[in-house]
Amino acid sequence: MLENQNQNSESMLNSSLFDNLVGSLFDAVPEGVLIVDKSAKIVYINERMRELWNFPKEMSNDTARQIARKLVLNPEEFNQKIVEINQSDQIIWDEHLQLKDGRMYSRSTKPLMINGEKEGRLWTYQDISNQFHSHKLLENLIDRAPIGIALANEKGVFVKINQAWADTIGFDQSDLVNTTFKDHTHPDDVAHCKEIMGKISSGELENISFEKRYIHKDGSTVNSLIHVASLPKHGDQDIRYIVQVVDLTQLKNAEQALFQSHKLESIGVLAGGIAHDFNNLLVAMTTQADVALRKNLMGQNPQTNIEKIKLAAKNASYLTEQLLAYSGRRKFKVEEIDLNLQVEKNNGIFNLAIPKNISLTQKLEARLPKISAEKGQIQQILLNLVINAAESIEGKGGKIDVSTKQVSFSADEIISAKDYILAPVVIGPHVLVSVSDTGVGMDEETIERIFDPFFTTKFTGRGLGLAAVLGIIRGHKGAIRVISQPDEGTIFELYFPSIEGDPDQFDENIPSLEHSDPAFVNSRNELGVLLIDDDENVRDALIDLFECENIRLICAADGAEGVEKLAANKEKIGLTLLDLSMPGLSSPETFEELKKVNPKLPVMLCSGYSEADISESFSGEEIEGFLPKPFDADQLINLVNAYTQLDRK
Repeated sequence: MLENQNQNSESMLNSSLFDNLVGSLFDAVPEGVLIVDKSAKIVYINERMRELWNFPKEMSNDTARQIARKLVLNPEEFNQKIVEINQSDQIIWDEHLQLKDGRMYSRSTKPLMINGEKEGRLWTYQDISNQFHSHKLLENLIDRAPIGIALANEKGVFVKINQAWADTIGFDQSDLVNTTFKDHTHPDDVAHCKEIMGKISSGELENISFEKRYIHKDGSTVNSLIHVASLPKHGDQDIRYIVQVVDLTQLKNAEQALFQSHKLESIGVLAGGIAHDFNNLLVAMTTQADVALRKNLMGQNPQTNIEKIKLAAKNASYLTEQLLAYSGRRKFKVEEIDLNLQVEKNNGIFNLAIPKNISLTQKLEARLPKISAEKGQIQQILLNLVINAAESIEGKGGKIDVSTKQVSFSADEIISAKDYILAPVVIGPHVLVSVSDTGVGMDEETIERIFDPFFTTKFTGRGLGLAAVLGIIRGHKGAIRVISQPDEGTIFELYFPSIEGDPDQFDENIPSLEHSDPAFVNSRNELGVLLIDDDENVRDALIDLFECENIRLICAADGAEGVEKLAANKEKIGLTLLDLSMPGLSSPETFEELKKVNPKLPVMLCSGYSEADISESFSGEEIEGFLPKPFDADQLINLVNAYTQLDRK
């Protein structure tokens, strides 16, 4: 019976009925089809198979093999594989076969079973040259791309990494394949990266760009711009995500270079504005001085003119203070401040600074926690904002509101604070002061530039007001937010960390002038003062002042001269006033030499820089105190009197 079945099977493969019925079906398919019997003899070839291999209508098995051997890239391997497969029950899907002319065929084969017995083998061939070369082209593009590119599977495991990405973080490509998104990521960015990938894998996002940091093989941090996109599922395709990585190191360096270039180009604008204002102040001072001299010669009282000279000098000092504040690097001499009290105390100044047709109201939250700040700096930023608000109303009637309240920032709020010009840097309670107006408002482009030190919307001006505000807030580790729309007014919100909990401590290693003994009395001085200052105008001014007060003054233009004059007058000097910045010997070096001559000599530092800057230069030194420039004459005389009396020696 089995014998009959086998005979029937063999006859079926060779029957004309098979050729007519089944053959017409195989001729309709796009793949090449080849059927062999169990002895590997060709039983059937469809038309597509003849086209792929250039087989003639009539041919033997040997002829077919000879033709195939001439076409394939590796004839020996091809022939051996054919023999092995025909003798086995192996099933093969989508095996690639390359021809000498560059074409690529996909080959599949399976045993042909009839009545449970293997009676031959079915082979199919498909020309995949276009797909193969497109795939190769894509691979080459990825490999040669100047930016990092990676392909990842559903689990976020990288299945392909190009050389550019490997170079970005210093590893070989083989080291990165089979790693995941979080591998080599900076520890502080892992949670954020995981959150983003969760949104992409869930379908909430199709693609996203964000900045993240990687850890380079050498341990350094690499700042990168990442773009991740999900790919639609296609069959058994394992690739689910494509990731692009751009190393931002060179870009950030270029941005910094561009910023410096723009800054240099803008120096002319800044210098012109400052020179204009200083020249006006100098004109005021010199003109008032001439008037005072003329009045004095005529026997009239020049008191009013002298007061105006002092006022002009204070305005010049205020301009310099704005420049220093913009840097944001100086530390301020601070104290505990009630912000409500500062707003209330300056209410009179605010009203004087704005036109009468603008109303000023205050809404202050009760029991506001204190902040660590400098009163003068707080007054400066509040006054700047109130004046800007008044100018934005442009001569029309309007309203300005100043309000305060307590707020708090969490870690998440600080990380996501994208709408702040200067984002908060301290977690926890803050005091908010806001200044709102009913003025013309601003568009987004203007808001982005208002804190630039060289930008101004006024015809004349330096554009330093808001730049100084930014510097002061930065120095206090605070935050700024601006809310505005054209024709809808503007709100400036300033956030200061409150001192509850662990307030930020500022260095105050050097006692300031106001810490000195207040019990000063003017009396005849028997000891003199040594002034070491390279500015001739300062020396001349103090000579005139001390002469009026009958105080002996010895002047030196640099450190070396000062040490020499101290040695010659060791027993006659009760106090040395030492400038911070001088040519030749530096101030710390001069201080050391002065102490060698007279270890007990009090040395008071004088400077237009901040007290904190002095602390950094004289860390650990026994400085007697700090005298800021410009001097207050009465305070200076009282200070000198305290050090130049013999009973204090």
